[in-house]
Amino acid sequence: MHAFDSLQRRKYLRLLIVVKAKIGDDGFCYIGWDMDGHKLVRPVLRQGSCRWLAKDKDLRIGEKHLFGIINPQPEGMYPQRTNDVLVNYINPCDPSESNSDDGELYDILVDEGHQTVKEVFGNMEDFNGKYVLQRTKCPSVGIYKCQKKSLIIDGEPGKRRCKSIDGELFDYSITAVDDKLPNVADDDDVLVMLGLTRPSSSLKHYQYRNKCGIIVVGFVAKCKYAQQHFPVECQHDYEFSSPEKPEDGGNTHEITEAILPSSITMGRKRKWEMNYAIKD
Repeated sequence: MHAFDSLQRRKYLRLLIVVKAKIGDDGFCYIGWDMDGHKLVRPVLRQGSCRWLAKDKDLRIGEKHLFGIINPQPEGMYPQRTNDVLVNYINPCDPSESNSDDGELYDILVDEGHQTVKEVFGNMEDFNGKYVLQRTKCPSVGIYKCQKKSLIIDGEPGKRRCKSIDGELFDYSITAVDDKLPNVADDDDVLVMLGLTRPSSSLKHYQYRNKCGIIVVGFVAKCKYAQQHFPVECQHDYEFSSPEKPEDGGNTHEITEAILPSSITMGRKRKWEMNYAIKD
């Protein structure tokens, strides 16, 4: 069964926010952990765009939020949107509950980590480690697990790249709000949150047409202060991962449910429990 089939039978989606990434100068994109379906999901408010605007609800990593499901997989034919779910924001799951810290996020996500980038995107035979072709059937988000000493960050803030210097070799742009490596020991494991860009439509970058490039949308490590859970203002000037404009004029979708069933509300935080946005 496809990982998203269960969403067809659900009205609501409880997400633990694990990634907050930048889109352009003033937009964001989020990845959440589906607390009931146990998978990574990218909540989108508008058909044709994953961008959350300044007027939209500001979410933070570690928070838990409730959404209404409008379309479980609005544009799944495109690999950069495979994990998208068209939603309507409702409210925090439990405002009185404390947020999950990075150590808790790590414990929840670590079993989703892969030893190679190829495995992250479905073990395709012709995978080259740089991009996937449009209409390829593969996840749009995933987790690569490695030791911190295998990674280096190059470039100035807002234009940084994550490079692997040991084992699995890669060199990807970073769109994460916090584009620094976690503050952990070199031998400690880091979860590198990976996503896909939309194919370029620019004549200047014709070589990227029909190709969804791989980007780093977040980092998670078992350290309380591994991430900053607040926005960081950064600029982007590369076009390969530039955002799309909404095709429907940016209208949000409404949910008419007035009363939520009690089964939707969250329980208290479990002590034993325990980062991707991606441009569309």
